[in-house]
Amino acid sequence: MPLRGSLALVCLLLLLVNIRVAWAGNRESFPLPTGNDLSGLGINVNKPSLTASDVDSIVGAGYKWVRIDIDWASVERRPGQYDFAHVDARLNALSGRGVRIIGILMSSYTPFGNGGSVDLPEEIDAYARFAAAAVARYRNRGVLWEIWNEPDVPMFWKGRPNPDDYVRMASAAAEAIKANHPDEWLVGPACSRIDIEFLRACFNRGLLRHLDAVTVHPPYASVAPEAFRELYTKLNVLVAQMAPAGKSIPVFCGEGGYTDQAALAMTPDLQAQYAQRQMLANLANNVPLSIWYNFSNSTDWQSNPHSNYGVTSASVAPKASYRAVRQLTESLAGYAYVSRLWLGNADDYCLVFRRGQQIKLVLWTATGQSRSARLSPLTGRYVGKSFVREVSLVATSTGLSVPLGGHPLVVTPQSDEASSILLGYWSRLPATIVIATRQDAVDGLLGAITSQAWAAAPEGTRLVVDDMPTTVDGYVRPAKRWTLTNLASLTAASPEVQQIFNELPSLRDRVQGKRRLRLTLVFPNGSSFVQEANVFHRNPVRLTVLPAVAGRMNVLVQSLTGAPINGRLVSRNAAATLSQTVTVTTLAGQQERLLSFSSFSPSIMEQGVYLTLTEVVEGSTSAQTTARTLVVKPVHFPNVATGGYTTILQGDSNIAGRLVASSVSGLAGAPPAGLPALQLDYEMGTLSSSGFKYINLIAPEAAANTWLSSPLVSVGAWVYGDGSGVQLSSVAQDETGQRHKFFGPRIDWKGWRWVSIAADLSTSEHWMGANDGIVHGRLRVTTPLVIDSCGKYVAGRLQISGVMVTTVGQ
Repeated sequence: MPLRGSLALVCLLLLLVNIRVAWAGNRESFPLPTGNDLSGLGINVNKPSLTASDVDSIVGAGYKWVRIDIDWASVERRPGQYDFAHVDARLNALSGRGVRIIGILMSSYTPFGNGGSVDLPEEIDAYARFAAAAVARYRNRGVLWEIWNEPDVPMFWKGRPNPDDYVRMASAAAEAIKANHPDEWLVGPACSRIDIEFLRACFNRGLLRHLDAVTVHPPYASVAPEAFRELYTKLNVLVAQMAPAGKSIPVFCGEGGYTDQAALAMTPDLQAQYAQRQMLANLANNVPLSIWYNFSNSTDWQSNPHSNYGVTSASVAPKASYRAVRQLTESLAGYAYVSRLWLGNADDYCLVFRRGQQIKLVLWTATGQSRSARLSPLTGRYVGKSFVREVSLVATSTGLSVPLGGHPLVVTPQSDEASSILLGYWSRLPATIVIATRQDAVDGLLGAITSQAWAAAPEGTRLVVDDMPTTVDGYVRPAKRWTLTNLASLTAASPEVQQIFNELPSLRDRVQGKRRLRLTLVFPNGSSFVQEANVFHRNPVRLTVLPAVAGRMNVLVQSLTGAPINGRLVSRNAAATLSQTVTVTTLAGQQERLLSFSSFSPSIMEQGVYLTLTEVVEGSTSAQTTARTLVVKPVHFPNVATGGYTTILQGDSNIAGRLVASSVSGLAGAPPAGLPALQLDYEMGTLSSSGFKYINLIAPEAAANTWLSSPLVSVGAWVYGDGSGVQLSSVAQDETGQRHKFFGPRIDWKGWRWVSIAADLSTSEHWMGANDGIVHGRLRVTTPLVIDSCGKYVAGRLQISGVMVTTVGQ
C-alpha cells in the first residue's frame, strides 16, 4: 500500500478510536441519576441570561441539574443558519460549577411560522437538523437532550396535539442525533401532566426505542406532591412493560412546582414544604430526577399568582422555599438514600439515609394534619430538625415517637444504636417491582431478604415475607406467607430463600393488577420494621366479559404487551350447572382474542360468571399449571340506541358546539355490526376557538337509580372510534351523593373497539357529597360515558353500542 494510503488509514483508525472513546466517555462520565441520593435534584431556569450571582444561588441551594430551553426559532432565525450565542452564554456561566444540563430542544413557534407544532415533512426534517446541530455543539458534556416540551397541550403544540405527529418528529430528531453521537442521552416527551393514555399511545408508536428516560410534568396545583404516587407507579409499570427487551428506562419528573400565592390556595410556608417533599417523595416513588419549576419568579406581582413559582423573587432574593431546600440538602449532604419504612399509612413517610455508619431518618405526613409515628424497635436519644423547628426525642420502652407534620423532620441518632445502624444497611425494597421471570423476582427482592444488615440483628430476629393481592377487581388472587429465621446465615442459595422464588404468587398472577410484597423484620421483643413494594407482571393478561350478542356470551382475552398466551379458558355459571371450555392460543405480538360461549345467555350471565384461565407459567423451576379465576356479575344496561338514554352537550357556554344523536344500525366490524347503535355527530369548539366542552351520555332513569349490589369493577361499551383524540370517562354516584369520575382511553383508533373504564379510585376525580375520593356505601352508574374535548377543537362521528356495567361476583 502506498505510504500516503497507509497514513490515511492510520488517521482514519485514530479518528474512529477517538470517536469511540468519546462515545464511551459521555455515558460513563455522566451517568443518569440513580435515585440513590439527592444528586437528581434540579431547577428549571427560564431567565434569558445567567449572572455569576444566579449560578451561586443555584449551586448554593444544592441543585445538581439546571433545565434550560434551547429555542429553535431563536437559534435558526434564517433557514439552515444557526446562532447559538445566547445558549453559549448560559452554558458558559454554568460550566465548572458541578451542575448538569437538561436542554429542551423546542420552540414556542417554529421558523416555518406555524405557531409551534412540527408535523409537515419539511418541518420534521428541519427540526431534526437543528437538534443534531445543537447536540454536535454541546456533545460529551452529559447533557440530557429533551425532545420538545409538553407536546400534549395546545400551548406548545398548536392545533390538535397527537401522538402520531409527535413521535414522527421525535423519531426523526433521535435518528439524526444518534447518527453521529450515539452515546448522548435522549429524554422526553415532557408531557404537561402524567397523561397515561397519551404516553401509552406514544410508546405504542415506538417512542421508547429512542429514549433513555421518560420525562413528565405533574400538574401544577395545590394538591401535595405525594398525590402523584399512583400515577408515577402506573407510568413506571407501563414503561417497564413496553420498553424494548433488555432496556431499562427510568421515569423523571422533568418539571413540577407550586406557587406561593393565596389565590391558588398556597402560602410561602406551604411552597417551602412542597419544595422539600417533591424531591423526597419522588425518591421514594422510583423517580430519581426531580426538576423544580422555577428558579425565580417571572414577576413579583401579587395579582398574577402564575408568575410566583420561583424559589427566589424576580430579583433573585431567596424565598422560604429556597432556604428550605438548602437546609435539607445541607442536612443530607453525602448521605445515600437507603429505603422507605412503611408506617402503616401511605400518606406517612419515613425515609432512611446513610453515610458510612451514620444514619438519618426523614419523616413527614402528606395529610396536612399533625400526628405521630412510632418506630417501636428504636432506642436511645435523637434530635429532630425541620425547616421550622428542632426537637429532642428520647425513646421509651415502646420505642421512639416522632411528631409528623408537613415539614420533613430530619432525625439524627445521638449514639450508635444497633437498631438504627441496622436500618442503614437493610437493602431497599423498590417501591415498584415489575416481574415476568424468576430472575426478575430475584433481582427485585433478594437484596432485602439476604441483607448484610442481618449481622447486626439480635438473635431470634425473624423476617416475615408476605405476597398478597391488593386489587378488588373480581379476580381470585392467591396469597402466601413465609417466615425466615437464622437471618445471618441466609444466602441466595439457602433452601428457604429458593422456596420463596419457587412459590411466589406474584410471578404466577399474570392477570393485570397490583399486588403487594411486605417484608416485616420482627425483633425478639415483638417490635418491627416494615418495607413494602407494589408488584406488577411485565406481561399482564386481562379477561373481560362483553355483552351477549345473539344469546352468546363473548369474552375478550387480552395480552396487554403482546406476550403469547397458551392455555384454556373455562366458564361456568354461579350455580355450577353450566361449564364450557375454550382453548386460548395467541402468538407473540397478538394482543387479543375474542372468544364466544354459546351456553351463556344474558340472564345467566347476570347471575354471575366464573372464568378460569389456566396456562403454563414461564420462569419457574419446573413447568407448573396455575388457574386464575375471574368472578364477576355483568349488568346489561338498556340498549343504548333505543333504551331512553339522554345525550347532552355541555361545558363553556361561550364556546360553540353541535351534537346530533341518532339510532342507526352498527357499522361493519366487531360484534356490534348490524345491531342497533347510537350515532353521535359532534363538533366541540371551532377552528379559531376551543375550550371546555363535553358530551354526557346519561343512563335511563331506571338504570341510573339502581344501586349496584357489589363493588364496581368497570363500565364498558363498544365504541366505533373516529381517531379524534377525545377522552372517555364514566361517572358513578355513591350514597352520600359524591360523584366519582373514572377515566378511560382517548379515542385514537378508528373502527369498533371494546372500551373498559376501570373503577380506579387512584386516578379518579370526585365532587359533591362527601367529596373525599372514598366510595361510601353502594354506587350507581349515572353517566356511563362522558366524551371530553380536553379543551381542543374536535369534530367527528362516533357510534356506541352494548353498554354494560361489571361488578364483583359473590
